[in-house]
Order: sequence, then C-alpha cells, then structure tokens
Amino acid sequence: MIDVNLTSHFWTKIVFLPTMKRLRKGNIVTISSVACLFPLAYHTPYTATKCGATGHMKALQLELAVEKQHDIHVTTVMPMFLDTNDEVSDLVNASKVNRQYPLIKGKTAARRIVKGMLAGEREIKIPFIADIVYRILNLLPLSWQERFVLLFASNMFLSYKEVSMNAKSPQQ
Repeated sequence: MIDVNLTSHFWTKIVFLPTMKRLRKGNIVTISSVACLFPLAYHTPYTATKCGATGHMKALQLELAVEKQHDIHVTTVMPMFLDTNDEVSDLVNASKVNRQYPLIKGKTAARRIVKGMLAGEREIKIPFIADIVYRILNLLPLSWQERFVLLFASNMFLSYKEVSMNAKSPQQ
C-alpha cells in the first residue's frame, strides 16, 4: 500500500519534474483521498498513505514557488469512494456505506479532475460537499470536529470495519 499510495509519487517527481522544469511548464496530478480530510477509522495505513501523498504535493507546490516555476501546476485530488476498484466497490456495498456515501463513477471523477487541472486548481475534493463540510469543520475546536464526525460516521466506520475484517479472514 505504501509503494502504490505514497512512494510512487516520489518516483513520478524524480522521472518527470526535471523535464518540466527545463521546459518551464507541466501539470502533476496526484490522487489522494477524502480520507486525508476525514480520516477513516480502522483504516489507519490507508489514511496515512493518502495524507502523505497530500503533504508531498503541498511541499512540492512550495518548492516550485521558491524556484519561481509558476507554470508547473500541481493538483491533489481527494475523492470519496470511486467505483473504479471492484474490491473497494464490494466493500462499500457490503458494508452499506453506499447508502450514505454513494460510489462516484470514474468517468465523473475524471471529467472533474481534468476540468480542475486545466483551471489550475491545487485541490479538488469529490464530491464538492466534502470541501464545504471540511471548511466548516475546521472552524470548530478539534473535540467538536471529532464529535461531529462520530455523530455522522461512527456506524459507517463500524460496519466498514466488520465487513473488511470478514473479507480478510480465510474462507471456511
């Protein structure tokens, strides 16, 4: 998980960034997760790797600003659950998380990502409501933020945990 969700971004930067700097233009898009905004209980490794990818992009943006590379743009995408991975789709459907948080179609996300990248957006949250909720929550003290998340998501966390634990256990 660390190699795919985090280390791959460093390799992308090593391979493509020097040419972008020489040409003084380019776009780097990273797929993170809304889990970086709203951590997923019982999925700490996943949450940590996605937050690492988001932090990497924020640091890269600062590096480019210091180097006055204003025509190289970075975009971090933070989607909720996408229907692009059968394992994730099955988990979301089995845990009934999709009742509260429907799966987002890959094509819908792709259109939004391209539109945002071309507009120079640094962060794209999918769905947009995640951005609004995140901004409002960050106005509150941390203890209130946690209460709010627990109020709306604790049952989801528990059902997601139960289904994912059953999926990992050996078949009988």
